[in-house]
Parts: sequence; C-alpha cells; structure tokens
Amino acid sequence: MPQVEPISVRVKSVAELRDAAETSGNYVCIDSSLAGETLTLTNSIVPAENVTIDGSEAPGLELFNPGGFVSLRGTVDNLIVHSLFLSADPAIQTTAIVLLHGENFWFDRITLSNFESDDGFGIGNSNAERRVRYVTISNLRTHSNNFGSIDIESYPKDMRNGETPGYVTVHSSWMQSQQRTIKNDGGRNVHAFNNYIDGVRFSHMDVANDNNLVNANIQTLSESNHYTNTGGTNRCAERTKGGGFIFTDGKSRYDGDYEQCGDVIAPGMGGFNPDVPDYSYEILTTNQVEATIKANSGAF
Repeated sequence: MPQVEPISVRVKSVAELRDAAETSGNYVCIDSSLAGETLTLTNSIVPAENVTIDGSEAPGLELFNPGGFVSLRGTVDNLIVHSLFLSADPAIQTTAIVLLHGENFWFDRITLSNFESDDGFGIGNSNAERRVRYVTISNLRTHSNNFGSIDIESYPKDMRNGETPGYVTVHSSWMQSQQRTIKNDGGRNVHAFNNYIDGVRFSHMDVANDNNLVNANIQTLSESNHYTNTGGTNRCAERTKGGGFIFTDGKSRYDGDYEQCGDVIAPGMGGFNPDVPDYSYEILTTNQVEATIKANSGAF
C-alpha cells in the first residue's frame, strides 16, 4: 500500500487546533503568532490517527486546562506530539495526557505544570479489551507542583492473548513530581534511561502488580538515571512490591540518603535477566546526565 503524505495544517486558535488534530493524517503546526500566549482548553482534544501536533514554532505557548478533564486523550494509533506546555488548575483533579488504546505514540519536549491532583501521563488501564503499546516519552519536563509524572497501567490483553507487549520508553527527561515519577503498575517492558529525577516526597521509580495480573512478568529496566534528593522525604529511589521487578545496570547515580527497596536486581544477581530492547539507544554517563538533560528537556 503506498504511503499517504501528511497534510500540513497551520493553526492559530483552540478551535483550529481541535479541528486539525481530530482529522486523520494531519501534520498540525501551531503558528508562531501564538508564541508566549495562553490558550484555554474547555474540553479534551482527542487526536485522530496518524496525526502530528508540533508547537515548536510558538515558544512559550501555554495550553491551560481549567477543569476536571484531560488535555489530550488518545485512543488511536500513530500519534506524535512535539513541544507543548500543558498546565492545569491545581485545585481540580485532572491528567494532562491519557492514552487509553492504541500503539505508536511519541511525546517529545513536553512540559507539564500544576497537575497537583493527578498524573501528567496516564498510560493504559485495566480494561481487558484495551492495550497501549510502543510509547516513547523523551525530553519531558515536569515541575515539583505535579502530583506524578507517569503512571503506567496494565497490559491485560497482551498477557491474556500472549501478544508482544511493546515498550514504554522514558528517556532524557527532567522530572520533579511529588511521587511515582515513573510508576509501572503492570507493564511488561518499561525502559527508563538518562533521566534526571529529583525532589519528590515519596519514591521515584515504582514497579508493582497492583492490578493482580497472573504471570505478568512486570518489569522496568533502569539505566544511567541520576536521582537527587533536594527536599524529598522518602529514601526509596527505586521501589518494587507485589511481584514487580526493577533491573538496573548498576550505573545510576544516587545523590542523597537513598536505598533500593524490594526486588531491585543488579547485573549478576539472582540469575534474572531483563528483556533487552530491540532498538538502539545511547547511554550517558551519570556525570553527563544532569547538565545534558536540564539543557534539553521541556517545550521550546
């Protein structure tokens, strides 16, 4: 089947952004005239399949969500979102980006602020007929006024039918959320590398089987992450419970009074081996992570 070229659409308002994003095949470019402006979302944007939303030409644009609904809601395949700043009313529970069903998502240079009552990203849920696969989050920036950064729910359909779960990959991101910076509640393959994580009140990286999946093999591969405690009270940089595992390459950096809690497995321990990603990637030394990630994370 021949490839269909994307249709480039330039938008200058919330109404135009919504219409363009909800039309399949569009490359949606936010116009430079909106640089530094604040646009209010009165309800969720639900992108169609094969859509790209690009805010890089409008630096400083803020999409503000004043109510109890998500800013972006994904139930599609093939969605790319690049360079957006999303904010919320801290008094109202809401999530910035929810992925309910589909595969092939890439979120790059996203900034999240004031999501004080819920997570920045909600990936998947416990509905057995739904699954979310192949998600990449890169160059994310979350502030300390967020409740959480990324909450990854289960892949129950994958487990039941023996499908390949597909990776949720989080890399090159600066995250300061209060807790569950990367919380894995049932993902088979979660890969976190080159992240700078600091200042939360509770554990940074969690892996658990909170959805009670049978033979789920819930695991996160953690490589070259830099944890620093700049005001947090919990000592668990990496924590597992209820059948979850964290595999670490032994190269992460822990600045502060930290410990690893639960089944955190370093190379050569216990005979366990993580699933190895089938994509290529570059690991930074942890001496490089802080400066590199701070300089390149978040929206333009």
